[in-house]
Amino acid sequence: MKNNQITHSIKITKLKHLKEVTIPLDEKPITAVMGPNCSGKTTVIHALACCYQPENSIGEYHRFSDYFIPSTYERWNGSDFKMEYSFSDRGTNNEHVVQNYKKADRWVPRYDRRPERPSFYIGIDSCVPLVEKETQSSMIYFVESIKSGPNFKKVIDCMSEIFNRNYSELYELNRFGRIHTGVSCNGLKYSELTMGAGEQRIFKLLDKIISGPKYALYLVDEIDLLMHQFALSKLIDQLNIILQEKKQQLVFTSHNQYLARRTNDIKIIHLLNTSDKTMILKDTNIEAIYRLSGYNKDLRKYELYVEDYISARIVESLLIENGIKKHCDIIKFGPAINAFTIAAGTIIKDRNIKNKYFILDGDVLSSSQEIQDCIEKVLTGNVEPYNTYRNEVKENIVSYSTIEGKSPEAFLSDAIKSLNDDILDESGKMIKRVVFLRDKHKYITDLVDCLGVSYEQSVQYFIQNAKLNADKWNSFVEPINVIINKITREIEKDQ
Repeated sequence: MKNNQITHSIKITKLKHLKEVTIPLDEKPITAVMGPNCSGKTTVIHALACCYQPENSIGEYHRFSDYFIPSTYERWNGSDFKMEYSFSDRGTNNEHVVQNYKKADRWVPRYDRRPERPSFYIGIDSCVPLVEKETQSSMIYFVESIKSGPNFKKVIDCMSEIFNRNYSELYELNRFGRIHTGVSCNGLKYSELTMGAGEQRIFKLLDKIISGPKYALYLVDEIDLLMHQFALSKLIDQLNIILQEKKQQLVFTSHNQYLARRTNDIKIIHLLNTSDKTMILKDTNIEAIYRLSGYNKDLRKYELYVEDYISARIVESLLIENGIKKHCDIIKFGPAINAFTIAAGTIIKDRNIKNKYFILDGDVLSSSQEIQDCIEKVLTGNVEPYNTYRNEVKENIVSYSTIEGKSPEAFLSDAIKSLNDDILDESGKMIKRVVFLRDKHKYITDLVDCLGVSYEQSVQYFIQNAKLNADKWNSFVEPINVIINKITREIEKDQ
């Protein structure tokens, strides 16, 4: 079989509701595709299911007509997307190969010319309990045999961890040629016909992944369905371990807000459709998605978008000082690049970006040219209104005034360490004594580790002590104060 198989991305020109969007899939073993209803999440999964054919008869065989059924309403003509993938075969590395898929009179390429890779799809139909599909109501006779071997032992161990139950045996139950799964748990034997729907589905998922070959691709629609949050968290923990061991990939869809926060071990991709194109946001805050989707109607007049919690607390302190906090919402959007996608999506959807401001940390994408380049990537076209849109977006994006490459955390630390002890409170003196050896975003967490305080309290210590260095502080927040002063004047004018 081929080695080092990986799917890098899927680039969709047109497919159902999706338009002009590239979705990265290779940044982590697990990729979550999220977004509002009708945003195209399941379409992505269905397209990926049809990209490959089985390798040496291992894997599932899916046709485009399984998911894109032609009818008098939809013929899918004009559908067009590309998959980028890599693999090695007999000592030859084939890197970043691009395969195009199109539909005119028929889908191309032909099924026997698709790339080979073991891939497996688990859809929403797997959520239906088998007992609801069962037609026999008389006595069912099973011939039982114990499933043995390291793979089945691993399935049992994972299920025990996920559901906090003592599963001890896994059985194959033969019913006149029809095979069912049976288990023993806490001294009770039962078949999958009497399993809970969530239990049944996770058994199937784990069995596929643990028994599957190295480098396989797994696709799951709505992975969180029927799952309690505690069990879902444990499932993701177990899947990460297995996938990394076997160099496999998992792509799933979900609406779950808890999963959207697990950016440390899941690559979160949010889909957002506008009239012109589909946009993606990576690892962003769920509140930003709600705002952009128009779901949250209880809004204040002004919205200030920031990268993370630290920036949110800095901006909040400035708003409180100016007495306008009650007029403003602060929304975290994650990595700096998301600011441009949210701004572009907002101005395309609402036709203006008034009263929305985007504040970058300034450690990346800090120069005027970098900001302009990012804006042009998300707002393309040289005709109106896009020229106007780009100018309006640029006016509403600002950065802290800091040395290029230096994060707000690093600035706060430097501002405090340049002060004399006699004007610092006890927390400031403790900050000066902490030696920071890790990366630039670990300043706050280093203080948490050293002093045993909460993260929130540590951030508060940094801000209140950095403000004592008035010259450095005022210079650092000057671009944000320009926005706040503008908002203050507008509020006073309206009153």
